[in-house]
Amino acid sequence: MIAVGSGGPFGKGLTNGTQNQANFLPVQESDFVAAIYLEELGFIGAMVLLILFAALVWRLLVSGWRSKDPFGMLFASGLASMILFQLVVNLGMVIGIMPITGIPLPSSPTAGPP
Repeated sequence: MIAVGSGGPFGKGLTNGTQNQANFLPVQESDFVAAIYLEELGFIGAMVLLILFAALVWRLLVSGWRSKDPFGMLFASGLASMILFQLVVNLGMVIGIMPITGIPLPSSPTAGPP
């Protein structure tokens, strides 16, 4: 929560996050990548992140609605709901309204072998 709150409206700038460089965030390459993103890019960056995820989920749902068979619709809606669930849980645990579960954001990079 400190990392998210210290970002302010415009953030501290890329690679200028203090919580990231001081290693205060556990598993920062996957579970807390949103905290680093929000600290470095701020509230405006958070809005961009949410808009991009909303666009991704919307395109998945539209492709499911345009599918000619039930499997395509179910597959697209399942994928959209899985991404939406991961987004809600990850952002919820980063801002402190949900318990830490270890669910990373979709397509977050990994730092290497554990």
